[in-house]
Amino acid sequence: MFGVSLVLAELVSFGFRFLLNVSAFWTMDARGLGALALAATMFLGGFVIPIRYFPDWAQPLCLALPFASITQTPADVFVGRLGGDELLGPLALQAGWAVALLLAAQFLTLLATRRVVIQGG
Repeated sequence: MFGVSLVLAELVSFGFRFLLNVSAFWTMDARGLGALALAATMFLGGFVIPIRYFPDWAQPLCLALPFASITQTPADVFVGRLGGDELLGPLALQAGWAVALLLAAQFLTLLATRRVVIQGG
């Protein structure tokens, strides 16, 4: 199941990063948004501090965000914290985030390419 979780994490990560990069169609410089997204991913995804160490009220919120699907969920599966029937919910959440982010990326790409403005010439 770790392999499945890892593939889903990669799909969520790709969808999130693709959405982030699609923002370059509407902004002059997307690096600031990229830095903010990196900080959110590192902190809210459990990469810097595992989400299980967050306060009890913050854990469900952070685990519901797509950032946990990128880092914390695969780590929990790998170390055996999630297994059996309790694994189905986090895997379904990962799959849901993957589908939602990839569909949003597809929609915004279609929207952005309808009218491309080339800056500086």
